[in-house]
Amino acid sequence: MICIQPPIHPAPASKEEGFTLIEVMVALVIFAFGILAVLGMQVTSIRGGYQSQNLTEAASAGANKIEELIAMDYDPLDDGTETVAGKYSLNWDVTENTSGKLSNTKAIDLTVQWTEGGRTHQVVYEFLKAKDI
Repeated sequence: MICIQPPIHPAPASKEEGFTLIEVMVALVIFAFGILAVLGMQVTSIRGGYQSQNLTEAASAGANKIEELIAMDYDPLDDGTETVAGKYSLNWDVTENTSGKLSNTKAIDLTVQWTEGGRTHQVVYEFLKAKDI
């Protein structure tokens, strides 16, 4: 038996092809908001990197100064101040302990300060130096 099928005609072409101008403009606005969000994150990331760099430099300057103070002889060790890299102010106070369990030691309190963004930041170190026996 032979079946005859009616000819298949393609669907009539739609008159709506492509995107309308409004659809393109809406897509561009959404894309622009996305780009602005990424830009905001980039600015925050750069600011955070700068703050981290300053904190690392201040901590390094403080650690270097503490090493110098600990390496000094016990008797001439005294209070002082210093500026490092024209940005970081180092101030140290030396207090001698003459009684109790910590006799014959000096407490060294070192503060590193710097100003960033109108705010003062600081890193504090506290160490004991024992008198050689």
